[in-house]
Amino acid sequence: MSMARGSSCPDGREGEGGDGGRPPSLSWSGVVVLTLSCLTVVGQAGVTNTSRPANRVDDSSLSAAVATHGSTCHPLLHNVCLYTPGVLSSFNSTSPADCCAACDNRTDCQSWTLNSGEGMCYLKAYIPLTNHTGPCVSGTRPGVKPTPGPAPPAPPPLPPFPPIPPNAKNVLFIAVDDLRPELGAYNFKHHPPTPNLDAFAKTALRFNRAYVQYSFCCPSRNSFMSGRRPSKTKVWNFINNFREVGPNWVSFPGYFKDHGYFVHGMGKLYHPGLPPNDDGNKSWTEPDRYSQQGEIPLMPRISRDGLTNAESIRDTQCITGQHGGSYCELNGTVGPDDSVVEAAVQSLAILANYTKNTGRPFFLGVGFHKPHIPWTIPTRFFNLTIEDTSLPLHPDVPTDMPPIAWNKGLGHNALDSYADADQYPLHPNQSFPDNLTKAMRRGYRAAVSYLDWMTGEVLDALAASGAERTTIVLFMGDHGYQLGEHRLWCKMTVFELGTRVPFFIRVPGSSSQGQTTQALVEAIDVYPTLVDLAMGHNVPSDIDGVSLRPLIENTTAVVKPAAYSEFVKCYPCCRVPDPAPVGPFPGQQTCLPGGPGGQCTPADPIDLSEMSTCFHVDRTLFDFVGYSVRTSEWRYTEWLHWDNTTLHGNFDRPVAVELYDHRDDDGTDPDTSENVNTAAAAPDGLIKELHMLLVAGFPVV
Repeated sequence: MSMARGSSCPDGREGEGGDGGRPPSLSWSGVVVLTLSCLTVVGQAGVTNTSRPANRVDDSSLSAAVATHGSTCHPLLHNVCLYTPGVLSSFNSTSPADCCAACDNRTDCQSWTLNSGEGMCYLKAYIPLTNHTGPCVSGTRPGVKPTPGPAPPAPPPLPPFPPIPPNAKNVLFIAVDDLRPELGAYNFKHHPPTPNLDAFAKTALRFNRAYVQYSFCCPSRNSFMSGRRPSKTKVWNFINNFREVGPNWVSFPGYFKDHGYFVHGMGKLYHPGLPPNDDGNKSWTEPDRYSQQGEIPLMPRISRDGLTNAESIRDTQCITGQHGGSYCELNGTVGPDDSVVEAAVQSLAILANYTKNTGRPFFLGVGFHKPHIPWTIPTRFFNLTIEDTSLPLHPDVPTDMPPIAWNKGLGHNALDSYADADQYPLHPNQSFPDNLTKAMRRGYRAAVSYLDWMTGEVLDALAASGAERTTIVLFMGDHGYQLGEHRLWCKMTVFELGTRVPFFIRVPGSSSQGQTTQALVEAIDVYPTLVDLAMGHNVPSDIDGVSLRPLIENTTAVVKPAAYSEFVKCYPCCRVPDPAPVGPFPGQQTCLPGGPGGQCTPADPIDLSEMSTCFHVDRTLFDFVGYSVRTSEWRYTEWLHWDNTTLHGNFDRPVAVELYDHRDDDGTDPDTSENVNTAAAAPDGLIKELHMLLVAGFPVV
C-alpha cells in the first residue's frame, strides 16, 4: 500500500506520506513499517490498523527539522517505539526535531526514538528488528538497511505448575443447555434417536434422579460451576454473578488448575459474561501466555459468544406456514454448534499428546448450546424424528395448582418470537393448537438428535486420542424443559420437568459402568465428585455439594435425603428504557417493580400466574420465591414472600403450598407425574416433616 502526501486515509483523514518520490514504507524480514500517519503499523506483512494512535506525539516541531534534515527524519513511525537495548546515547527531550537532528549529527546513528512517556530520546547504531507500539515517534535514515541488534531478553520465568496429585485422572466435562432426560438411555417415552448417548450410557453410571438448583441457565451455571447454591451465590437472574460475593472462591475448574492440571474450556460453560470473561485465569489455564515459553500447547479456543448463527437463520423465520412449514431446518450440513465440536476434537488430540509427553493431566470442559432455541438444525436431524410427533397426554395445569406456580416461560428470543407461536398468548387455560405443539416438540427432538451426534463426535475423539482409559467423563444438562405438559413451555419452574436433568459419570475400570442409581443427587455435587474421583481430594468446607463416589462404588447407597431447587417471581412491571443497562444484553429495559407498594400498579385483581421471572430485576426488589424439595417419594414446594433485606424467602409469610406424589414415578413418562396437587388432603404430619426438611435446605446465609 502506498499513498502520496495529502491523499485521503481510509477513514477520511489526510495522510502524511513520504515526500517527493520517497517510498512511504520500509520492509524487512517480513515486517512492514508504514509511515503514513493514518496507518500506525508495525507488524507482520498484511496487517494494518487504521485507528488514530491514543498517545500520539505532537510532531509539528519536525517541520524545521525536515527542512534541514529531511533525508534523515523520514520515514516517520508514529506511535512506534524501537527496541531500546544497544543505544548509542540518550538524553532528556520532548522534541522530535531535536531527537532527529541529534541522530543526523552522528555518522554512526541509523535510527532514533523519542518516547514522550519517558521524555527521552534514544539514538541507535542499527535499525532494530524488534519494536512495539507506544507513545513514541521514531525515524530511520533512508536507504539504510537494518542490521541485527542484540536479541531481546527471554521473558521472565512463569510460576511453576503446582505439583500433580499422585494417580490423577483426566476429566472431560460436558454441559448441555435445556436438556431434559428425553433420551433412549432413560427409556423416556417418545424420545428422539440418541444412539451415541445410549451407547455411552452402557459404559457409565446413569443417575435417574438428578436435579439442578435453578431452572434456567445463568443461576444454574453460577451454582454448579462454583459448587454453591443460589442462596450463597446470590444469583437468581441475568444481572449478577458469583464473583460479586465470592471474589476469592475457588471455582470448579479453578480447583483443577490450582492442582497442576491443564484446564481448558469451550462453548457455553459459564453463562456469557456472568462472570466476566468466563472467569478468566481464575478458572482456566492461559495457553497463549504459557505457550510463549513452550510450556503448554496452544489450544483452539471458542467462547459462547463465538458460536455461529447457522446460515443466519433467525427465530422469526422458523415454524412458518400452517404451524409446520420448514420448522427450523437448515438445508446445509453445518449446524450452529459445529465449531464447538471441531474445537473439542482438536483439543482432545492436543491434550492427550501433551499429557503423554509431560505427565500432566488435563481438564477439558465442553458446553453445547443446543437443544436451546432456536432449533436451527440441519435437515438430516429433522428427518430422524417422526412427522406425527406425539402430544402431551396431560396438557392441562395440575389440579389445585396455585397460580403462582405456573410460568409463561416465554419472552424475547423465546418461543413467542417464532412467527407462528406469537399468535397464541399462553395462559393456564390456553396453549398452542395441536399442530403447532407437534411442530415445537419435533423441533426440540431434532435438536436433541443433533446434540447426540455432537456428543458422539467428542467421545469418539477421546477414544482416538488414546486418553480414554485415564479420563473420567461427566455429562449433564444445566436444567430441564417443558414441552407443553401442564401448558408449560421452556424451563423456569420448580416442577419435575423443569429441574430434572440427564446425568452420567463414566469412571475407567469402575464396576458401575452400565448401571443405574435411583439416589437423589444435585448439580452442585459435580464439583466435589470430580475432585474426589480424579484426585482423591476433599473440597473446601464452604462447597455445598457432596461427592458421589459412594454411588460409584455402590449404586444403592444414599448420599443425601433430598434435592433442592428454587425460583423467584416478580409482579408484572412497567418497562422503561434503561440509559445504562446492567448485564450483557443490549437494548435492556429497566423494570420498575409493580404490585402493592411498587412504582406502577398492574390491573386488579393481580393474577399470580402472570408473575414475571425477574430476569432483569434487582434482587432487592423480588416479590416471591418458590422453595422446592424433592425426596424419593414427594415433591414439596412452598411459595413465600421475598425478604429484600435478607435476600431470602420468609417462611412466616407463605403464599401457597404444593405436594406431588412420586411414589409410583419411575421417571420414564413425563405425563404421569405432578398432575394433582395433594397438599390439601395430605396428613399434617407429612406436611410438617417436609416443611422442616425444606427449612433445613434453605438457611439464611
